[in-house]
Amino acid sequence: MTGQGPQPADPDLAARFPGWDIERGTDGRLRAWLIGTDPPLTAIAGDEAGLRARIREMALGTLL
Repeated sequence: MTGQGPQPADPDLAARFPGWDIERGTDGRLRAWLIGTDPPLTAIAGDEAGLRARIREMALGTLL
């Protein structure tokens, strides 16, 4: 294998969003998938603060 695949995200970040699968892509961006959604509900951001904001936005949108 020549490249390095996606890496697990910080466990503290993942713990704040139960039900989301979070990883850091090879491009350095964080990606989160809401477990059990089809098609998958996905949030992508360049840093942890952005990912938290994006997940919160998506959660509020699904609750309205």
